[in-house]
Amino acid sequence: MANSFLIWIFPYFSIDNQTMCEKDVYYTHRRNIFVFDSESYYQSSSVQDNYLPQKPVFAEKGYLYAQEESLKRGRLMLNCYWQVPVIEGAEIKIEWHHKLVGIEELTFDAIKKDVFFHNSDYDFKEVADPHKREMLENWERAKEERWNKIFQGFQERKEHYQAVMKDQNKRKTLQGILTKIDSGELVPEPFEVDEKYGYKVNDIVLIKPKYKMAFPFRNGVAIVVNMRKRRGLINYKDERVFDIKYKKMVWLNTNTDNPDILICGEELHEPFFLFFPNGRKIVDYRIMSIKNINGNYVFVKSADKKYGVLSYKGEVLIEPVYNKISAKDEDRYVLRYHDRTKTIHSDFSNVRTNNVVELKPGVYVAERLLLFGIVDDHGDNIVPFTYSQMKRFSDKYIYIGEIQNGKQFYGLMDDNYKIVLPMAQSEITLLQNGCIFRKGALYDSELTLMIEGYDSIELCPNGYYILCKEAHSYYGSTKYGLADNTGKVLFPCMASKVIKKEDGNVDFIMEEINDHKTIRACFGIYALFDANGKQITNGVYDSMKVLPNGNLLVTQNGKTGIINTDGGVVIECKYDKLDIDELGEVCTTTTPIDKYCQKSCLFDKYALSDIDGKCLTDYKYDSIEPLTEGIYIAQKYMDKCLLDKAGRVIFTSSYFPKFTLLSDTLICKRL
Repeated sequence: MANSFLIWIFPYFSIDNQTMCEKDVYYTHRRNIFVFDSESYYQSSSVQDNYLPQKPVFAEKGYLYAQEESLKRGRLMLNCYWQVPVIEGAEIKIEWHHKLVGIEELTFDAIKKDVFFHNSDYDFKEVADPHKREMLENWERAKEERWNKIFQGFQERKEHYQAVMKDQNKRKTLQGILTKIDSGELVPEPFEVDEKYGYKVNDIVLIKPKYKMAFPFRNGVAIVVNMRKRRGLINYKDERVFDIKYKKMVWLNTNTDNPDILICGEELHEPFFLFFPNGRKIVDYRIMSIKNINGNYVFVKSADKKYGVLSYKGEVLIEPVYNKISAKDEDRYVLRYHDRTKTIHSDFSNVRTNNVVELKPGVYVAERLLLFGIVDDHGDNIVPFTYSQMKRFSDKYIYIGEIQNGKQFYGLMDDNYKIVLPMAQSEITLLQNGCIFRKGALYDSELTLMIEGYDSIELCPNGYYILCKEAHSYYGSTKYGLADNTGKVLFPCMASKVIKKEDGNVDFIMEEINDHKTIRACFGIYALFDANGKQITNGVYDSMKVLPNGNLLVTQNGKTGIINTDGGVVIECKYDKLDIDELGEVCTTTTPIDKYCQKSCLFDKYALSDIDGKCLTDYKYDSIEPLTEGIYIAQKYMDKCLLDKAGRVIFTSSYFPKFTLLSDTLICKRL
């Protein structure tokens, strides 16, 4: 090997994109670099491929590729590139030259074991001009300084690498400790420095001292206290499993063989939550108190003060729906659900699920621990046992009941076990036509609201509904109305009693009069309604009859009167009988006043009427006297007023006024 030569040959070379390896080679080989390239190695002009180098800068000047020329000539040909210094003014520039050469054209230096084609070192060193030599030496010196900086960078990177490796070794040591902590071989222990606590393992600090208090680790987590006396939960990496925000945080079970359960409360004496150490809540509600009884935990739910039972594993054995759960002895619990009690073994060995009624094939209403739920024929629970009542209501719905705050609530559930009628205190009644009533509202079989706002509803054989509004005050009274089979109110709640026929139905009469107004009669009373079904008359009447003149003859408490179609009183209901002529007018005595009007007398009351006898006012005045032509003084009790010839009131007064006519001006003078 003493007479061997090593030639570095590259598959391609780019002057504009040199690698550090290529620079190392030509700097140490008299600035020569040999390339055994092929045209296929480079990017073509038609296809751009970023993974291939660009063609040599000499490609446009008859460049020959080494591989193709070697095949043509039958001998090894190489493309040689070398540098030549060129001095231009005060600057030194480097030019690249190249030539395709055969292996026999190379110079083999036996002393330096170097191979080159052109000795560029001579070009750099053998410069005759002293000024140029000085420039070249300065350039060489600058180049050496640049290389020294490069090598210094290499040294710094080496030192950085050594530091990283040292840190990695330290991390590996720490990782080994963490692995042993994970496996349970090692457990971090709290330690104190300057009244602050941290954790260490085998004298290696795992968590720096920064806590006011630190408790021992349990299953990879520990309770810590910050300087504000708030508690939280961390793991051995000092990561927070629970935010440090709780004033109350303690382990529920002191026996470390049992799974860990945490009590967490934001205040000391307020209800709290129960958590597993991984941060998952055991139950979604707050707990007011919890106590170990017979190996399990009896707890009280904060919201409604109901009792339940939790296993030491954190499983809810009995939902919090009971009024009291206590220990009868060391092996038994006593459950109290309102007025019922049941005794069970603490291991639940005597707890049975009893099927009560079949809802549909393979599905049953069942009773367990005083409560009702739904199970399949394998005994698997479909609906939880939380209801005080449960039964088949109709072919579509299941009747459910539960007790809340000592009061019974009722609702409906469909066959998909979804509550479709929410729980409320009022009982639910299924009517014969399949409709459903709950106090205040009537629903059809699809639970679409038909009627609401009534205390009770009774179904008649003909499909009509008797509506009832109960008295809600001492002075009130219960009133009844009527609705049709679609829930439309035919007669509002005005009747004081219900009058039925022998077949159980109610008589209802509706007569249409002018302007689409209607007379409606039900339960023996009559009222007048407009086209929208709104009641016009203020009161109700015992009878109502349309007169030829359009007015209505009415009776009330055995007395007769007349009203108009706007509900206004024409004649008060205080007469035993009224004589009505064929035009519908009341037979009265009339006295002419002037050429415009006359006064009509009905018994002891007067009304103003026109010259044809048409009443312009009601029969309500004690007297009507002329003041001047077309103006009249009418007196009612102690009050007087002025009427014009159309019956309109144009002036009223009281306290015994005296009207005086002065020329064409009326003056009211109080004397």
